[in-house]
Amino acid sequence: MKKVTCVILFILFLISLPYLGKFNVKPVKGWTGTVYIRSDGSIDPVTAPISIVGNFSYILTGDIYGSLIIQRTGAIIDGANHTIQKPDGTAITIQANSVTLKGVVITESSTGIMMIGITGNNVIYNNTIIDNQYGIQLSGDNCLNNLITANIISKNIHGILLEASDNRIYGNKITWNTYGIHLKCRNSEIFAVNNEIIGNDIIKNTYGIFLDGYDVYRNLIYHNNFIDNVNHIFFDNPCWDEFNSWDDGYPSGGNYWDDYAGIDADSDGIGDEPYFIREASEVIQDRYPLIAPIKTFYVGTWQGMKFFVDIISNSTISDFYFNLDGKFISFNVTGENGTIGFCRVTIPKDLLWVIDGWKVLVNGQPINYTIIPDPVNTYLCFTYQHSTKQIKIQGTHAIPEWPSTMILLPIMIFTALLVIITKKRLLK
Repeated sequence: MKKVTCVILFILFLISLPYLGKFNVKPVKGWTGTVYIRSDGSIDPVTAPISIVGNFSYILTGDIYGSLIIQRTGAIIDGANHTIQKPDGTAITIQANSVTLKGVVITESSTGIMMIGITGNNVIYNNTIIDNQYGIQLSGDNCLNNLITANIISKNIHGILLEASDNRIYGNKITWNTYGIHLKCRNSEIFAVNNEIIGNDIIKNTYGIFLDGYDVYRNLIYHNNFIDNVNHIFFDNPCWDEFNSWDDGYPSGGNYWDDYAGIDADSDGIGDEPYFIREASEVIQDRYPLIAPIKTFYVGTWQGMKFFVDIISNSTISDFYFNLDGKFISFNVTGENGTIGFCRVTIPKDLLWVIDGWKVLVNGQPINYTIIPDPVNTYLCFTYQHSTKQIKIQGTHAIPEWPSTMILLPIMIFTALLVIITKKRLLK
């Protein structure tokens, strides 16, 4: 009996770990109170630890035990890794459009970041949001076109509460929350539709994604890694489950699910059978589940366009590098010695391309590969034997050169002009 009691107590202790500290909040040392960035750009009060570094740019110079309210349209706020904490309320409230918020640590608050009402085109980037009741909350029919990206969102009750439409949640690490992402409609008046949930690590949550209510539909969910969640997906009926999309078609693919039991006989990185999000459902399924976790790498921005390379692999990927002058991509792969590693690398054709064939090298030695046809991207699939090895993918042309399809257009225009000029001369 004593052994059973000890086991039960130990389990209860493990369950309580994510919430330790919530009930004995220790305030951060720093400035105390509520600070506004007013619509005219001024800081109120002026004693708050925020410096103006440009017409629209601000930087935190210390921690805040209280609230930050942003009313300046177009403001760029750099937290410089300082902490904002508001145990009995909202740490940061955004009441403006086109705000960028980055580099802030938000902890032990009722709500970490709130966007409510008419707030659009905001970017929440590279923040650490931990141990709050609500990590990020977006609410209202006019809370539109916001981007939540590259944040660490951990140990909250609700990691992201989304009571809004047309927003994008991209490339975040969402771990150890009760609700990782909570899509919710409210009173049949506020919908959660047309949102994109792409490229997130959704790991060790009680509910990875929780769909709550009838008007949660037309959301696009793909290229996420669902790992070690108690429930990857949970539907709270009634819900229009069948009107959400769980993949991006073939060959782009869907999500990685750690409990997917299918195989990939043709080695294209996509499981041969769908993943049933609801058991035996023909409509609520990921039609093209990824066979291994996916990782996305930012390559650079040229002429206002951002480029990314995706790698699906059962290896640990490190030291990713794109060499513009050398026209190649390289990275390291690591796995248990003697096992077989697999990679599917997705390269935008406007970033890197070839005229006469790719070269895929493992530790400098060429290997065989397969290509999946696609008009926009090149999908290269290959295998290797594990240890730690360097992969190099060599192209022949790279941005900012024009790809061959774009070169044809100016040639055709020049040719047409030459014909017109020649005809005019002949008529004289």
